[in-house]
Amino acid sequence: MVLTVLERLLILGLLPGEGGIVEMRLKKVIGEKIGLTSDEIVRYEVKEDGANVRWNNEVEQTSSIELNEAEVGMIRDSLVKLDREKKLNDGHITLYDKFV
Repeated sequence: MVLTVLERLLILGLLPGEGGIVEMRLKKVIGEKIGLTSDEIVRYEVKEDGANVRWNNEVEQTSSIELNEAEVGMIRDSLVKLDREKKLNDGHITLYDKFV
């Protein structure tokens, strides 16, 4: 699946903070796949500014990330839960379209 830097960072924030062992292991695997590598941090010029993360928008920012059915399901479930709770924001729209 092709994801932007923003989408990848948003996914990391969607994943559950707690759960059973299977969920937590799945979350860990997704985080390892979705998280930015040290090379990407340099390439995208990622900087933390307090609670905000910034990067160079002029650099190509998409990456193809392989996710299995269980990983896609966890991300989809998180988005559906936010939708039910009316907690989606503008940043979630492209993710919702890709995963739900």
